[in-house]
Amino acid sequence: MISNGTKDDPVVIRGDRLEPFYDDEPGQWAGILIGQNSTGNTINHTIIRNSIVGVRVDSAADLTIKNSTIHNTNSSNILGVHSTIYAENCVFFSSNGGNNVQLEYGGNYRFNYCTITTMASASGISHSSPALRMTNVLCFDDFCQSYDEYPLFARFQNCIIYGTRANEIATFDRTESGNFDFKLDHCLIKLDQSEPDNNLVFNNCDDCIINSDPLFMDIDAYDYRPDTLRQSKKKRL
Repeated sequence: MISNGTKDDPVVIRGDRLEPFYDDEPGQWAGILIGQNSTGNTINHTIIRNSIVGVRVDSAADLTIKNSTIHNTNSSNILGVHSTIYAENCVFFSSNGGNNVQLEYGGNYRFNYCTITTMASASGISHSSPALRMTNVLCFDDFCQSYDEYPLFARFQNCIIYGTRANEIATFDRTESGNFDFKLDHCLIKLDQSEPDNNLVFNNCDDCIINSDPLFMDIDAYDYRPDTLRQSKKKRL
């Protein structure tokens, strides 16, 4: 798959109901599936919206996504399953019940200068899951007594992972075998510092900012740039 828009004229991938009533409605179409072993997939300056899953990258497939936005999905904005994803300067928001970024069954992932947030103004959107979820296993039962494992390698650099929940990062290392390698470098994250289960995340943070409001410009207008003027005023108070 190759989707290559421009800053002034991005590609828009959405459902076929174009009336304003449907602008914020999730789940209008299935989403984009990048199938097993598919390589060379690129998405640039593209808006993907109103689907069930935004983009699913399946086993041993790869995706490079830059300067793009995925939002108002009924499940995850972007789902990687035992895959390779490089994301740069992207915004993932407004997932109805799913994770904004969901990385399952290991894989190789890099997110640079991305915003991953559950904060959204659209009505009917339930933020019941953390913004980011990472696992290195594929469970075959509800209690994960039977599972398969694949190493996880994930790096997040200069990202915002924030939202309305006390914890916006969920990790699940069923095996505790060391095949769970992730790092958050100079990121702003939302995390409950009193929760012992979050020690794994804290121990893998380099120069992170914890629980500081990013002060997005205007989420009603889907503008998730940090308001640097408001931030500077806040620092002076």
